[in-house]
Amino acid sequence: MLEKSQFSAWRNTEVYDEFRKQFQERIEAFAAEVMNRKAPDGPRDMYVRGVVAAFVEVLEWQPEFKEDQQAEVNDEI
Repeated sequence: MLEKSQFSAWRNTEVYDEFRKQFQERIEAFAAEVMNRKAPDGPRDMYVRGVVAAFVEVLEWQPEFKEDQQAEVNDEI
């Protein structure tokens, strides 16, 4: 398991910024595809909604963090 500080440090890297940027660009491209289509395309629209939902879930993901040792000490008191 990760400590919250490790996850925060990773989210503050250039690699993560690029990762997030690429996902957001793809989400915007899928949204534009659906909005600019003249007629609904049921199967494609369902696929796009699923992909966008998955991309958003990836961007919002956070792991379970190790318990803060100080919090454990405080709980014991």
